[in-house]
Amino acid sequence: MLKNIFSKMYQKEIEQISVNVPLEQMVAARLGFSKTSKHFSLSLMIQFLQRWKRLWPVCVFAVLVLMVVSVQMSYQHPRRSLLSFIAPKKIDDWQYRSSSEVDKTSGAFISGMSGSGSSAGLGMGDAGWDLFGGLVQSESFGSSAGLSMSVSSDESLGFSVGGAKDIGSFRTNIENGFLPLLSSLTYEGLFGDYFFETGKKETCDILFCPSYRRAVTKNPLTGEEEMYVAVGLNSGMKQSDFARKKLNLVIVLDISGSMSSSFDTYYYDQNRQKEQEAKKTKIQTALASVSSLLDHLQPDDRLGIVLFNDHASIAKPLRLVKETEMEQIKTHLLSLSADGGTDFSAGLDSAETLFMEVSDEKDYTYENRMIILTDAMPNTGDISKDGLVSRLEKNAQHKVYTTCIGIGVDFQSALVEAITKIRGANYFSTHTQSELQERLDEGFDYMVSPLVFNLEMTTESNGFEIEQVYGSPEANKSTGNIMRIGTLFPSATKDGQTRGGIILLKVRKTGGDPHLSLRVNYEDRDGRTWSRTGDISFDGLQADMSDDNGVRKGVLLVRYGELIRQWIADEREKNETTSSWEQTSLPLQVSSPYDQIFIRFKNYFEQEAQEIGDATLNRERDILSKLTTLPSVPFFQEETGGID
Repeated sequence: MLKNIFSKMYQKEIEQISVNVPLEQMVAARLGFSKTSKHFSLSLMIQFLQRWKRLWPVCVFAVLVLMVVSVQMSYQHPRRSLLSFIAPKKIDDWQYRSSSEVDKTSGAFISGMSGSGSSAGLGMGDAGWDLFGGLVQSESFGSSAGLSMSVSSDESLGFSVGGAKDIGSFRTNIENGFLPLLSSLTYEGLFGDYFFETGKKETCDILFCPSYRRAVTKNPLTGEEEMYVAVGLNSGMKQSDFARKKLNLVIVLDISGSMSSSFDTYYYDQNRQKEQEAKKTKIQTALASVSSLLDHLQPDDRLGIVLFNDHASIAKPLRLVKETEMEQIKTHLLSLSADGGTDFSAGLDSAETLFMEVSDEKDYTYENRMIILTDAMPNTGDISKDGLVSRLEKNAQHKVYTTCIGIGVDFQSALVEAITKIRGANYFSTHTQSELQERLDEGFDYMVSPLVFNLEMTTESNGFEIEQVYGSPEANKSTGNIMRIGTLFPSATKDGQTRGGIILLKVRKTGGDPHLSLRVNYEDRDGRTWSRTGDISFDGLQADMSDDNGVRKGVLLVRYGELIRQWIADEREKNETTSSWEQTSLPLQVSSPYDQIFIRFKNYFEQEAQEIGDATLNRERDILSKLTTLPSVPFFQEETGGID
């Protein structure tokens, strides 16, 4: 009975429900349904679901995929929500305020980690992630992985060594009438300013495949016959194959007082004052360089910024570019000014702090690099070369590598030269802003992607030994039968020539055997070792003969570099410095007998450059021309009362 009563009450309530009849009719007409029941609303829903039931499996699958992705992302990035990956919100995370805006004791300035330089836990990259999508395992190329460069050419890439990538500081000093530092002219930097034929004739389908070219030539100043072997740094990579890893990038910017001086004057020079109003300061040049760097970042790169003077500050935490208001960051950078001392070590402390924040994520698709922009004149904190170098060596052991960009005519290249002998390190010096921009456009992805490590070449011969190595920052580590190179970076190739693509060996004949066997061993970025052998013979090669213009250009530049370096060393022998790294200027001068030597060598250089046919060699010809027009001074300055 209760059941009957309940049924009647339920039926009565259903009949009293008010239905929006016009809306019913409109929906039915658009869906092609007919009204066959007074319970049309329920009927309409059932018919709709039946008609679209084939979409149910798709919806269920989509939900499952979303759940799997959510779990995976939560595992890799426990501090981020799934929503942040779907629609990341861009923020302005700049957090730096100058000393005039906030008391240093309030905590705006931090010194970061302890001075020990510990970077324990920076174990990124230890797992087997292949740059070329598994190609290194078999040393044959397959598909590339990661973020590809915007290069459509199928021309092969080559390699260049780490260390100095140019001689911009040397050129800037010469142009502004100053005597350069000896360390500003390195052979690897000199080679880095030029493209070379590398003797690549055979098909190469492996990561690194050196070639060897010979030259026998008389020295224009001594008349002695000299023998050279050019090692062409070839690769089977195509430009379209290359892909760099994503970046954890920390920019470390020097905003100390020395950065406020003009780009082309010496900050610690008390006797040579110039008008500053119309000059571009070093901090302005540095900020323009940073802006250029930021334009080469990809959305999945991470960016952090550290500023340092006599303290250090994390101006921007490490965050994905796609989550950052990059234009706002540039605006903040342009408002910076320079003052205070230079505590290089404090800047390293804070940079290491940022890298430790991502060290626990174990994301092996990221490369870790610190780019330091400075005039390299530390005067407080740990200023010892050994102390700073050991810090960066420890970072390199944990795959955090370093790039230095030298700023200003008084850039202390001696300190940076020591730093860039470290595994995975390189440096550039800003000769002009447009030149730096051109180099970044050509090879930013290359400069942050070291691929070959601990390269060692052993020679076996009864007739030759290595006398000198040119083009490697580790040249002093080479012996009579062994050449060592710490790092190779990919390098741009144009018309079959590679920028900085050779190392030059000067060999000494010790016996009658004309043959020379060379064995190369190296490590790839995952720590796997490879070897390759080659043979050459000097049989039949007469004086003043070379295999190609690549080795011929290399010999010409080495002879130019040897002469200029010897002149700089002699002129600077009695130079007085203000401290370990701060320096005053010396006027550009040519003492006898270099005035006559430069004239003789300039004639040889011009003839060789014309036969080689490389117009870019005119840069060195112009420097020689300037040196030959300077008034000669006696070499022994103490006998003439010195030079004001």
